[in-house]
Amino acid sequence: MVDIKIKHAMGGYDLANMDKEEAHRAMQEQFFAGDPVEFKDCHAKGLIVDSEGYLYLQIRPPGGRDNGGLIDTTWGSHIAAGDTTLTSVMYESARELGIATTVFDDQHFFPMLENHPDITSELAVTRQAAYLRNFQSERLLPDGNTWKEPCELSFFVSYFDGKFRQQAKNGAGMTYRTLDALQEEVESNPERFTFDLKELVRQYAHAMVAYKDLSGFSPSPNVNANELVQQFSLDGRPLAPVPRKQAHAELIEAFHAGQPAPAKHRHVRVMMMRSDGSFYLQQRASNKKENPGLIDKPIAGHVGLGDVYDTAVIHECNDELAIPAAVLPEEDYAAIVANRPEVLRHQAVLTRVATLSDYVSKDRTLRDGQPWNEHCDTAVYIGCYDGPVRFKDGETSGVEVKDIDHLRAELRAHPEKYTHDLLDLVALLEQRGIVK
Repeated sequence: MVDIKIKHAMGGYDLANMDKEEAHRAMQEQFFAGDPVEFKDCHAKGLIVDSEGYLYLQIRPPGGRDNGGLIDTTWGSHIAAGDTTLTSVMYESARELGIATTVFDDQHFFPMLENHPDITSELAVTRQAAYLRNFQSERLLPDGNTWKEPCELSFFVSYFDGKFRQQAKNGAGMTYRTLDALQEEVESNPERFTFDLKELVRQYAHAMVAYKDLSGFSPSPNVNANELVQQFSLDGRPLAPVPRKQAHAELIEAFHAGQPAPAKHRHVRVMMMRSDGSFYLQQRASNKKENPGLIDKPIAGHVGLGDVYDTAVIHECNDELAIPAAVLPEEDYAAIVANRPEVLRHQAVLTRVATLSDYVSKDRTLRDGQPWNEHCDTAVYIGCYDGPVRFKDGETSGVEVKDIDHLRAELRAHPEKYTHDLLDLVALLEQRGIVK
C-alpha cells in the first residue's frame, strides 16, 4: 500500500492522503458515472535526453493496470505522502533507473552545463520544463476503455550520458528516438504512445532538445575557466579574474609582508555525514602545497569563473571523491534523509548551512612550515551520503569516518592533526544545532 498526496480538484488545496489504489477506484467510479471527479493526485514525470539529443522512452508493461504496452516518458510516478516534488524526482530516478540526479532552476542549470559538461556522465542534470495545475491524464484500461485522471503534473527534462538501468522497474524496456523521429511517429502512429507523452511533445518539444540547442545555453568561452577565479575587492566589488595559483601567490606574499590582502575570492566547504550520523574526513595528500598530511573536511574548493556556489560544490564533490550530489532546500534535504534512504546509496544530498562573508581560513600551513591566513567568502554545506567514494584528483591520501563524539575527542586531544577549517566547521554545526 502506498499513500499518495491528494488535492481538491478545483480548489487545489490539500486533502487527506489516500492509498493509491483506493484513490484510483474512487476517481474511476466518479468518472464512469458521469460525475465530476472531486479530487486529484500529484504526478511527476521525467524525460532523459543525452548530449546527442536522443530521448530515452519507457515501454510500459503489457497487461499493466493502464496504458499497457504503450511508449511513455522515461519515468513517471505519483508523489507519495511524505515526499516533495523534488524528492520524488530523485527517488524515482534512483529506484527506476539507478541514477543520481540534481534539479536546478535556470540560474544554476545553465552554469552547471556550460562550465562542467562532463558532469552528465555521472549525474542527470535536470530542470523543470512544465507545471500543469489541472492536467487530465487520459489512460487506456485493459478492457479498452479510457478514463481521464485529474492531476497536478510536474514535468522534468534531465541531461545524462552515463549508464542507467535499461529496463525501468515499472516498465517492459527502453527505446529511444530523436525528437524529430518521435514527432513524426506520434503523428503517424499515435496509438503507440501514451496520451501524456503525446501532449508533452505537443506543448514542450522545445524543451526536449540537446542542451546545447536550448535557448539560453552559452558554452563557456574559456576552456580553463575551472582554473580561474573571480576576484573581489575586500568590500565586495568584482575585479578581474586571475588563475587560482596566481591569486594564492599574491595573497601569501601580502600576508607574509604584513600587508592587507589585495583581494578575496569565493570558496565552498562541505561536511559530509552518513545516515548513521558519522562524518567523512579527508586526509590531505603529503605533497599538497597547503596543510599537507592534515585531516580536513572531506570536500572543499574554489568557485571557478562562471560558477555560483551551488554549481561549484557539485563539481567539487564529483571532482574530489567521485560523489554525485544535489543541493536542496532544507525541507527537501530533510525529506530525503528521513524518508528515502535508497537515494543516499546513489548520491549525496546537500543543503547550504551558511554563507560567510569575510571568513578567515586560519593557519594554512605551507610545505615549508610557514602558516598563513586566507581571507575569503565561503558557502558551507552539510551533506548526507551512504555510497562509495573514489579518489579522482590526487588531493586526498585517505578517507576515514568518525562519529561526532569521537571527532570532538580527537580535536581536543590532538588539534595539531587537524586543519583549522575543520575546527571552525564543527563549531558552526554545533552553533546551528545540526550536531548535538
